[in-house]
Amino acid sequence: MHLDVRRLTYLCGFTGVGIILVTCLIAASTFRSPTGLPYSFLNRDISALGEPDFSELAYVFNWGLRIGGLFLVGFMVALRRYVDHPSFSIALAPGILAAVGVVLVGIFPAPERAYHRGAASIVFFSSLITFTLLIAAFIWGAQDKLDRRLVIPTGVVLLAIGSFLIVPHYLYENPYVAFFVGPPGPDRPIVWLPSLLEWVAFSLVAVWVVVVSGYLYLQERRERVAQQARAPRARLARQERQA
Repeated sequence: MHLDVRRLTYLCGFTGVGIILVTCLIAASTFRSPTGLPYSFLNRDISALGEPDFSELAYVFNWGLRIGGLFLVGFMVALRRYVDHPSFSIALAPGILAAVGVVLVGIFPAPERAYHRGAASIVFFSSLITFTLLIAAFIWGAQDKLDRRLVIPTGVVLLAIGSFLIVPHYLYENPYVAFFVGPPGPDRPIVWLPSLLEWVAFSLVAVWVVVVSGYLYLQERRERVAQQARAPRARLARQERQA
């Protein structure tokens, strides 16, 4: 039985992102801060969704990362095999590690702080390396499986991850240091820069996976349509030869 690596790639990509997105929303729906405020994507870290003290469905989020992360591992492995080019193989290797980090974040949620921070660091720093190498691969690595225009969303994701990682560490220790609007009281500013940048980086990585998966799906569809269009002509040519 022939394994369709391209189809496996986009199916894993769509499924992994979908699972993580849905479980994020489920956990956010039951989130309440110590002062009773609902979850806000503008001022709360992603990891807060995995804290059972804040969300009754935190376990859904944590399991979503574990299962969705496994699909993302499959996406990165299959994409690496599908492109099958040395420069992309090198670039996507740390991407596999980043996807494994997503699984580890689900295994070690926020209450397990030491392990959780280590897992989160694997995700973001491996992603930074991956997208940096991918840009180089798109520019200098000639191959025919991925359109070079994908370097544009790749660059946007790299910029988002870099912006999140260069935010000074002390801003994470005091939510009143960096904000756009706020603070609304003893809880948090309405918009807290570190959390916002984390969500932007996280979301753009997910969008990148969907964009690449969508590109591969459309690529397959175009090839199928072209093949179907050629089939009648091929039959007609055979009939003419037989005649």
